[in-house]
Amino acid sequence: MFDHSEGGVTFSGGEPLMHHKSLIEILDKCAEKDIHRVVDTTLFAKSEVVLEVAKRTNLFLVDFKAFESEVHRKYTGVNNELILKNIQLLAENNADFIIRVPFIKGVNADEETVERMADFLSTIPWKRKEVNLLPYHDVGKHKHTKLGSEYLVENMEVPSEDELARAQEIFAEYGISASVGG
Repeated sequence: MFDHSEGGVTFSGGEPLMHHKSLIEILDKCAEKDIHRVVDTTLFAKSEVVLEVAKRTNLFLVDFKAFESEVHRKYTGVNNELILKNIQLLAENNADFIIRVPFIKGVNADEETVERMADFLSTIPWKRKEVNLLPYHDVGKHKHTKLGSEYLVENMEVPSEDELARAQEIFAEYGISASVGG
């Protein structure tokens, strides 16, 4: 299948860097078979772990949820200083990565936040300079209803087409290609 599709393996689901020892072992085995390797991560891990995984990874898909640390903590439970540091570290070590922004009206879709993200990303030595805007959706709401559990989401709305277009314009002003989806 890999030979005909030029496909590979993507490690995601939860946070693969939490299981870095197993991840490194599997990445090494994939490399032996010349299988393309992608790690979908928040980069919330020790920098040493990120560097070890980077040696074995062809591409990172990096979730960049919020630029302001307080906002990041509110919605994820952790600050983002380590994440920002590790994005910088990947760039400095010439790792290939795409930034993926879960784009949520009421959380990170305002122009000021997009501008701050774009400004930060434009200052790092990043070769690809590609952002995927992933518009928020409430598909999970129906799952909670089925399970009889509460859908604990506040201030989250689907961004408008205009907000998505404006975000793309802002990233472009900073020399970064932004697309919707990815």
